[in-house]
Amino acid sequence: MNDQQFNRNAILAKSPPGQRSLFDHLQDCLGIFKQLKIALPALPRCAGDTFFWDMLFLAVYLHDWGKACSGFQQQLQPDGKRWGERHERFSAAFVALASLDERKQQQVGRAILGHHKTFDKLRELRIRIKAQEDGILDLDFIRAETSFAQQIEDIDKNYIRFLKNQLPDVSMRFHPQNRIQTQTIQFSQLQDPLDILLDFWLKKAPESHSQVFWLEMLLCGATKMCDHLGSARMENIPVLTQDDFQFMQRIQPYVHQKNCWQTTGHAFLTAPTGSGKTEAALGWIQLQLAREQGRVFYILPYTASINAMQQRLAQILTPEQSFESSEL
Repeated sequence: MNDQQFNRNAILAKSPPGQRSLFDHLQDCLGIFKQLKIALPALPRCAGDTFFWDMLFLAVYLHDWGKACSGFQQQLQPDGKRWGERHERFSAAFVALASLDERKQQQVGRAILGHHKTFDKLRELRIRIKAQEDGILDLDFIRAETSFAQQIEDIDKNYIRFLKNQLPDVSMRFHPQNRIQTQTIQFSQLQDPLDILLDFWLKKAPESHSQVFWLEMLLCGATKMCDHLGSARMENIPVLTQDDFQFMQRIQPYVHQKNCWQTTGHAFLTAPTGSGKTEAALGWIQLQLAREQGRVFYILPYTASINAMQQRLAQILTPEQSFESSEL
């Protein structure tokens, strides 16, 4: 059976409501990946690795392959029982398909393993039996009734082959610069990534000030972002441009506002209510974005002030950059 005849909806990533096939969900997530490259082009430099986008592309495409396990698919059924495993455990094993050196393979694998649970939480799930509220003991992770090898044996191999065969087309659509090649492996050769990847991090974790630490944190965080926004079916990541600040030309700034508008880097402003701190902040943001694109978090203390500020910004920013709802 060729890929054109293959039922790409046979394996689900999401259960009803909002049912979504695994392949469609992966494409949703890769759509966010493509937008992320536009919104945050400096990520590879921040991560200190020119292969960052290639590694992230691989992590996003592989991150849910473990959902092709029969136990996960049965769990999605209306009367399905809880699987007792984590799909990330099996997804991460497929990094072996990539022709990468061992270090980069492990970094991609850890990004996949960590896209739902923290590593500390994963360690807890590995070593203890968790008692559920109803008193039934639940076996988590590697203490599940079936071994890693048995779960891989029961995975939908045809669907996995389909996903692998789609990689060239998916690369062309979402990341044509992809430099990672795939290699042929046997399902029986796949190794349980928990001991290989998780133990390495927990026992030999890089220092928080090291470049390797930031590479892995950014890689894992970006994988989560693509998964979460892809699950929400977002179509784009809004990006502020200089055109969005044209309204600033109509403002005659006070001295404290002008000082903010001319400050690069950190700034701390104290001013009375009604003195134009918002305009001062927006001018400061404009200057920072002129130097390098990034993300802006505008934080306010109360829900009422947040809603009022949203309405105000929605009026002055271009429609594409403003939120649709005025309520939080």
